[in-house]
Formats: sequence, C-alpha cells, structure tokens
Amino acid sequence: MSEISLRSANPYDFSQEELEQVASLLREEPELEVTVDVQPERGYGVTPIEVVVLAFIGKALAGGAIGAVGEMAVKKVAHWARARWRREKEAHPEFPPRPTMIQVLYGPGGDVLKEILIDLPDGEPREKTPGENSDGD
Repeated sequence: MSEISLRSANPYDFSQEELEQVASLLREEPELEVTVDVQPERGYGVTPIEVVVLAFIGKALAGGAIGAVGEMAVKKVAHWARARWRREKEAHPEFPPRPTMIQVLYGPGGDVLKEILIDLPDGEPREKTPGENSDGD
C-alpha cells in the first residue's frame, strides 16, 4: 500500500472540494491510500503559480524512486490539473490562468523528487527539474 498526502501550498488556490475530487481519482487505485491535508494559509500575497503537492509517505517509495503506482498517481493529477487549467482558460479568456505546478515530495524531509508545470498555451504538462525557473532557466 502506498500512502499519499494531497495538499495545496495555498488554501485559496485549490478548494478542499477540488482536492477531494483529486483524492477520489487516486483512490480508484486499490494500492493507494490517499488523505487530503488542508493547511492554513502561510505568508502573504498571491504567488504566480498554483501548487498542488503529492507527498508520498512512509514506505510508499523505496530509495526516493517513484514506482509504477506513484507514476500513475502523478499522471492522474496532471490530467486533472490540465483539465482544470483549460476550464479556467475557457471560462475567463480575458484573464490567462495562473500556471499550475504539481510537486511530488518524498519522505519526512519533504525532498522534491519531481515537478510538473502546466503553463503552456495549450495546457500541456511538462516535467521540470526541481528548483528550475518556470521558463526553463
């Protein structure tokens, strides 16, 4: 069984209902145990990127490598985030949607294993190196 904690870096970016939708998608896989961790706002202001975090807990990963179940979970979240991004773009064409990042964390130290950014004009997800600027620098 792999444990995943799903959370948003800012509670105003993704509602609890949205996070529960994502958790329901992930719970379709019997190998995943998913919890939603709603956290209070920290800091001030609005960040340019909306971040949703998949934190793999305990023995979910061996040696910091995401297994097949973990990769499937990341793909499901990316698909959901891309659809959400496109809906926002269509609903408000006068305001471009904020980029969305999926951060995949592992272990008690919260090491970032992978980041997936959705910010291209067609909403196509792209993997980036943790810490890399959104423009690839």
